[in-house]
Amino acid sequence: MTDLGDLRSTHAVANRRILTFGVFVLLIGIVAAVFAAVLVTDGPRRWAGNSSAIDQTIGFSLGAAIVGVVGGVLLLVKALRSGLNEVFEVYEHGIARGSQSWRWEQVISIDTHRAPRDTGATRFLGTNHRCVVRFTDGARIRFDGLTEESEQLERVVRQHCPSAGPQPHGEQRWRRFGVGWLVVGIVLLGAVVAMFAHLVADDPGYGDGTLALMSVGAIVAFAAGVMCITTFFMARRKG
Repeated sequence: MTDLGDLRSTHAVANRRILTFGVFVLLIGIVAAVFAAVLVTDGPRRWAGNSSAIDQTIGFSLGAAIVGVVGGVLLLVKALRSGLNEVFEVYEHGIARGSQSWRWEQVISIDTHRAPRDTGATRFLGTNHRCVVRFTDGARIRFDGLTEESEQLERVVRQHCPSAGPQPHGEQRWRRFGVGWLVVGIVLLGAVVAMFAHLVADDPGYGDGTLALMSVGAIVAFAAGVMCITTFFMARRKG
């Protein structure tokens, strides 16, 4: 690690909290997926004559499964990517995280976001405060409400880097663009799952031509959904 002078302060990150919450959300998604599968295979026989109710229940369960699994995986990735013992160290001449370190003159932008309302939920998830610091080598660090004394850490960084402003508007717009495609991707994948659940649960008796068109549509929607989600992760790396 580059010589950054004397250590001034350390700020631990509560990634274990996000890991626990991610496991909980993922389990909800898995339970919802199992419940939906049970309804698809056994529901028509048990709920004969009430197809609208089973369709609504299957749709709700599939929605909960998709949100739970995707949300849980993202939270687990967030918690594990930086390690459960993640710590930011502030030195006289720079800042470090793990084996990586940067001098203050390498900071090129500092972006801050605060939740409209500071609630127990935002504090638990760490979304009440978020700060992203970017460096000349293309790296970035992000600390939020899960970081010990995150507000103080941001003030220290800004004091040492008074000329570092927010990220250029065009790059911020690219990140928002990526988040939008994540939503579109999840909707497309959910539509594919819902279509097959409808075919299995209701057995509508479509002709071969209709089934072939639906299969082609499902393949296109699935491919588009994967591409949209890939775009989201590309945007995050770019941001």
